[in-house]
Amino acid sequence: MPTPEEILLGLEAIANDWLWLAALWHLYFAAIVLVLAFGVRPSRRTTGLLLTLPLLSVSLLAWLYANPFNGGIFAVAALALVVVSMKLPRAPVRLGPPWLAVLGGLMAGFGWVYPHFLTDSQPWLYLFAAPTGLLPCPTTSIVLGLSLVLGGLG
Repeated sequence: MPTPEEILLGLEAIANDWLWLAALWHLYFAAIVLVLAFGVRPSRRTTGLLLTLPLLSVSLLAWLYANPFNGGIFAVAALALVVVSMKLPRAPVRLGPPWLAVLGGLMAGFGWVYPHFLTDSQPWLYLFAAPTGLLPCPTTSIVLGLSLVLGGLG
């Protein structure tokens, strides 16, 4: 098992080595938000499966950077979300109650601009290259935030 210092160095390396992937994940989440903003409502099942992909990304990168704990936890989380998603109805997602949507939006916003681990810490960089889809905390924040906006997919 890596030491705490090795874990932090690994997280920093992932965030900086994979900036282009972070930018793609930002585009991915922007597309989801735009689709929802324009009134398109994919099925609950499809939405759950779409939210699985960033968890798989975190798992894969954690394994590549010798962090078996994060790799394993996010692999299990992704698998669990796939299993749950496959049991969801094909009914379209609905926005949650306003208070829940606001909390979820704040959570997703935090995940979007997560302010850690980039060595070039210019604030504008976090708008499109925060390590969302790369590291556990921002990815969990944006995935759970979007789930709350959508009323928990229920």
